[in-house]
Amino acid sequence: METQHAFDQTSGYGCGLYKELDDSRFSILGRDAGMGCDSLYYMKEALVVNVMCNRSEGQDRMIRLVLENIER
Repeated sequence: METQHAFDQTSGYGCGLYKELDDSRFSILGRDAGMGCDSLYYMKEALVVNVMCNRSEGQDRMIRLVLENIER
């Protein structure tokens, strides 16, 4: 998958997916007033993390908590 737009030195967007430019993670993100959802795929670990939240910006904190509490 090629990146169509780079946000900075480490991440970009292409084909409906966000990705780290080193191909370590791909993600699909959804945001709207009062809800947020992220689906993340970590390539090296073959790990999928899906979070749905009933707050506009609540999923980022939940993802950090999940990643801090699993063995990678």
